[in-house]
Amino acid sequence: MNTLILKIPKMRIGAVIGKQGQTRRELEELSDCKIHVDSHTGDVEISTEKANPVTFYRLETVLKAIGRGFSPDHAKLLLDDKTTLNIISLYDLGIHTEKTLKTRRARVIGTEGTIRKFLEDSLDCYIAIQGKTICIIGTVSNIRICHEAIMRLLKGANFAGVRTFIEKARKNLDISNTENYIDYNEEDNKDKDILDD
Repeated sequence: MNTLILKIPKMRIGAVIGKQGQTRRELEELSDCKIHVDSHTGDVEISTEKANPVTFYRLETVLKAIGRGFSPDHAKLLLDDKTTLNIISLYDLGIHTEKTLKTRRARVIGTEGTIRKFLEDSLDCYIAIQGKTICIIGTVSNIRICHEAIMRLLKGANFAGVRTFIEKARKNLDISNTENYIDYNEEDNKDKDILDD
């Protein structure tokens, strides 16, 4: 039997379980895995005897995404092999104080969420901003553009310039050319079982 334990922020445990356990049951049915949740510790155990390793890994990613702030419906998209999760660690970028974190997050969110909504609508992706991380769910090609756009915003670029960058990048996008894609999830492997609060 394959078993894996993740630690999910306690405030996100309810999202993993769902109303009357519905989300957990749906994830178990979709993945052929069993999910045990310890509400007191935040530990989530995944176990399976028959799921293939790829599905097992994808379920782990789905649970990580829920822990990072995505709705279960958006996180479930990660069960599709065309969709991936990208995690930007603000802490690894040298953004440590709560005041600075709040300011940088605000640059990506925009007034009443306008910038985040533009990024999501333009690039057909979903963005979750929570604690010390900014996460993206989408196709590899669109995540490449979204990641770069967010990095520019974090470094102080104005929204108009970022919008122009996205428009040009979308025109030049060759979805078959992913050989130069950088796996930005490498930074998350340092603490793959522990999620930031």
